[in-house]
Parts: sequence; structure tokens; C-alpha cells
Amino acid sequence: ESWERFYEENLLAYKNRRYLRTEFPELAEAERANSGATVLEIGCGPGNAALPLLAQFPAFSVIACDISARAVRLLCEHPNFEPGRCTALVWDLADANGLPRPVPEGGVDVALLVFVLSALAPADMPRALRNVHAALRPGGVVLFRDYGLHDLKQSKFAAKGRRLGDSWYARQNGTMVSFFTVGRVRELFVAAGFEPVEAADAPGRAGGTEDGARGAVVYDKQLTVNRKTQQRMWRVWGFPRFR
Repeated sequence: ESWERFYEENLLAYKNRRYLRTEFPELAEAERANSGATVLEIGCGPGNAALPLLAQFPAFSVIACDISARAVRLLCEHPNFEPGRCTALVWDLADANGLPRPVPEGGVDVALLVFVLSALAPADMPRALRNVHAALRPGGVVLFRDYGLHDLKQSKFAAKGRRLGDSWYARQNGTMVSFFTVGRVRELFVAAGFEPVEAADAPGRAGGTEDGARGAVVYDKQLTVNRKTQQRMWRVWGFPRFR
């Protein structure tokens, strides 16, 4: 219900993710290895990643899913939507019933999980990742990007007294958001059956890791400066790779 309301009121909240080829070189690798690769995009919204994927990777098949029926409808109604290459459906990633029929068990080459896990209640995260694991073929990869601990947004939520639990906060619109440490991300993925891709084996990555961390779970930190107040603020994201 909160996400339905969100897409009614914030249709233009997110820009298309045209950076996908640059941010995730694994997509180009999948294209070279298997031009007909199947990509599962979870939390597709109105198509901010699915539409650029269709445009940038003409041979890919895309399965796009979101918990919001309104978001899925907006994607299907977009003039650049290609029903012959993209299947769009409503699906709760944490569904206890597992994968929906259009998602092939063990048949997905790449799963895209961008700012999605943080939107779930912490208790639902293990089940959600088990569902993702069930969809991946052997050797398939999860491309993940989400909020890191001490991100600017976390500071703002904390200042407003919106804390629900450990690094877990409520937005004003009724949705939720979590902020992750490297260790927590690894713990969740490994418990769901994934194997970390070593940082040295993850193509094109840059950033920092926590002390003693192993596996390609790294932080991307960007400093932003408020032009009016000259306040310095950090944006922090994590982008692991798991198979």
C-alpha cells in the first residue's frame, strides 16, 4: 500500500539508470558470454533500469518485477516497453511461496538488485535472498547496490527520530529503509547460499572495504557539499558481487 501511494505521488522521483553498462561491467561480460542472457530486475518501479537495459543490451531478455501494481502498469504502458523481450509482473520478493511462474528456477543469468533489499523489513531479507538464489543459474551473478552505513540519508532520518531498529528507519511516506555494513550484507547473502565474488575478480570495481573484509563487498563514498551552507556530507553505498 505504501509503495502504491509512493508511485502515485512520486512518479518522477527517480531518473533512468543509464549508467548500468558503466556501473556494472558484468552486464557486458554476460552479453559477450551469452548474447541471449536473461536478466531479472527486481524492484523495477516504472522501468528506470528495465528500459535502459532493453536499450543498451538488444539481445537481453528482461524479467522486471515490483511489489507495486501501479509501477508495473506504468512500465508496460511506456512507449519504449518491448513486450517481446520484457516480461513485467507484480511480485513481492519476500513471498513465502517462492518464485512466480514467469521467473524460471535456475534460469536467470543476472539478477539486478539496486536499492531494493534496504526497502524490506529486516525479517524479510533472508527469505527474499533465498528467492533470488533460487532464480539464478549456476554461475549466475547478483549485481547489488544499496545504502551503506553512515550515508547522508541515515543521518537525516536519525535526526528526525524515525529509527525503527538497528540501522532501520521509517520514511514519512510509510516506506522503510535500512543501511548496511559490509559484514551484514555478506552475512545475509552467504546465509542464502551465495558465494562472494572476490574483489580482485569483480571487473572494474573501485572503492573501499571494511578492515579484514573478504569478498567483493565494497563501499562507494562520494562527498557532497551544500553550496549555500558549505556543509560537507557523505553519500555511502555498498556494491557487492555474489554468485
